[in-house]
Amino acid sequence: MNYLEDLKKIININSYSKNPTGVNNVSDVMTSWLNELEYENIIYTRETIGNHNLYKSKKNNQTQYFTFDSFAGITLNDKLKNKSDISFVLTPTSSKRALKSKTVSWEMKNQDLSPKLIIEHIPKRREALPQVSNAKLINENGKIKLIWDNPKHSDLKGVKVIKNPYREPFSTHDGQKLYAGMDQYTYDDFGALDIDKYYALFTYDEVPNYSKPIIIKYEGK
Repeated sequence: MNYLEDLKKIININSYSKNPTGVNNVSDVMTSWLNELEYENIIYTRETIGNHNLYKSKKNNQTQYFTFDSFAGITLNDKLKNKSDISFVLTPTSSKRALKSKTVSWEMKNQDLSPKLIIEHIPKRREALPQVSNAKLINENGKIKLIWDNPKHSDLKGVKVIKNPYREPFSTHDGQKLYAGMDQYTYDDFGALDIDKYYALFTYDEVPNYSKPIIIKYEGK
């Protein structure tokens, strides 16, 4: 195989979606390279998720990994919320793609050689934590100070404080971040005392899931 000529071909291809022929040529070149390096193209069919093309090494194929993409994760979460059954199916296929009629079966008699499906799952909270309580503003030494009480919850990782001088911030990204942590107070060091503004306090866990905000309006004096 002439790798230099192949690289020239790839470099000269405009790979935007307006040039599907060029994109397909790149795919053909890369597939040829991977096959020469003894990699095979395996197609995993998923009814509600689609088809995935993954390259797996033939030299070291004792353990194969399949990582769920974001769409697969959404589908699984919907199943879990509805308490629906989920089936994972392993289907053996021939390593020689040209043999379409070949029958392939798993080794079942020898347990050391039989396949094993291992599902690794990291549990995460799906609900937001309670809000802070007793939030208020005070003027301390010419600075605006916010104080509040954190909820008593073992999954609490902190409180995020957002400032917006124009409107009530209902999102953790809708304004300037003043603070994020486990303390129960913070200062607006550069907040003008004569200008109206809004502050929002969100509790969060390790995911993070954010609570609905507690919003306080400061009226300029």
